[in-house]
This record gives sequence, structure tokens and C-alpha cells, in this order.
Amino acid sequence: MKFINYVNIKTGKLNANASDENGIYPFYTCADVPLKINMALDNCECLLLVGNGANTGKVFYNNGPFNAYQRTYIIKSTQIFNHKYLFWFLKSKTKFLLASSIGSATNYIKLGDIENLNISEKTEEEQDNIVFELNSYQKLLELKNNELLMLDNLIKSRFISLEVA
Repeated sequence: MKFINYVNIKTGKLNANASDENGIYPFYTCADVPLKINMALDNCECLLLVGNGANTGKVFYNNGPFNAYQRTYIIKSTQIFNHKYLFWFLKSKTKFLLASSIGSATNYIKLGDIENLNISEKTEEEQDNIVFELNSYQKLLELKNNELLMLDNLIKSRFISLEVA
């Protein structure tokens, strides 16, 4: 089944410099985390796929008002699939999308590559189970990364205290 048969895809309209550090809405650009902006483009549940730049292929889940950069794909489910399931589906396709991206100085993902992804139909219960399991792994990964960061900081501080002694 072609992905495009189950979603609507469009792009944002603004340049990245439209951001406002005091903004109230998330503004999805090529940045690693959403910037801020004072003007919402839409208010919905959707996915945002970074279409170019250093974070090409990064996927964000959004549920609420937001705005998007002109090279960010806004993906809304039209039927069958819930957005959290589609979030994990797109994350699983990142390597493929990056491998098929084009460009010399700045790579970008072609709309056709997104539209032509193949997706298997899943029941609502199957989707919920997959989302629950993958979210659990993600939380565990975040905990372990935090532990590693704390250990790294401990090593650095211990080195400094040993060097001074």
C-alpha cells in the first residue's frame, strides 16, 4: 500500500528567519528542536518531516497549533493510521529517505520518495501495541542517555579534582 493513499502532505510556507525566540507556537525548521513563532499555520495532530539541512529526515510529532518552514513536510493521516504509529513508521524509513535524498551542498528529500513509501495495513490495536512498545524503548533509551551524561560529568569533575590535588 502506498503511503500517499493514507495521508495528506504539504509544506510550510515561511523562511527559517521568521522565527521569534519569544514566540508561543512551535516552528518546525531544519533545526534539531522546534524554534518558536507567534503565528500558527495550523492547529492539528500531524507529523513534521525535516526536508533538508543538517537534520534531514528527522521526524516530529505535533498535536496543537504550529508553523513550519518551507522545506518541512507536514503529514496528516486521512484514515486507518494514527499519527503516533505513523511517527514510528517514518522514523523507520529515515535511512531510506536519506539515501534517496538529492542535492550537492544541501541534500533534500523528494516528495515522491515520501509518497511512494510502502506501508502495511495494521489494525488499531496492532498500531497501539507497536506505539506502546516503541515508546517504552524510547523512554529507556532516554534514561540510559541521561545516566551516561551524568557519568561523563562525574568523570570530568573527578579528573579536575584529581588534577588540582
